[in-house]
Order: sequence, then C-alpha cells, then structure tokens
Amino acid sequence: MRPWTGSWRWIALVLLAWGTLLFYIGGHLVKDNEHAPRSSRELAKILTKLERLKQQNEDLRRMAQSLRMPEGQSDGPISSGRLRSLEDQLSRAKQKIHSFQRLSGEGK
Repeated sequence: MRPWTGSWRWIALVLLAWGTLLFYIGGHLVKDNEHAPRSSRELAKILTKLERLKQQNEDLRRMAQSLRMPEGQSDGPISSGRLRSLEDQLSRAKQKIHSFQRLSGEGK
C-alpha cells in the first residue's frame, strides 16, 4: 500500500538533474562575462561605424534633395553657374566618399 514511495524517488532524481543543469548553465554564464570588455569594444567600434554611415547617408540625402530640379526646369538649358556649382558639389561628395572609405578601411 505504498505506491507513492517510488514516485518520491523519481521526483528527487528530476530535481537533482534540474539542479545540476542550472549549475552547469550558471557556470557558463559566469565564464562568458570574462569576454565582455572585448565584446563591448567591438560593439563600440561597430556603433561608431554605424553613426558614420548614418551621417554619410544623411549628407547624401541632403545633397540629392538639393540637386533635384523642379519639373519646369527639366526642359530648359542649365546655366554655366549652376553647372559649375553642381560639379563642385559632385567633387566634394567624391572626396567625402573617399574619406569615409579610408576611415572604414582603417577601422578594420
């Protein structure tokens, strides 16, 4: 009339296995924290690159917005002053792109 006696043994075994598993997982979590400074430095570098790319994207977006012509001007000739201004903006954009490429190349 003692059917529950065997069940308690199984429950104790399951609790022991669960405790062992928690101990094993906890040990790995503590061990992984030793690499946190290196990971945080890499994350900081990645975030810096991301900020530079966002800034470059915003600069290019502003430049594209300034270069868009109204619909009425699309058929008429472009004045030499406007053409020179556009060529200057293009050369500055190329210089920025090259500087960003050099900066991202140095960060690798």
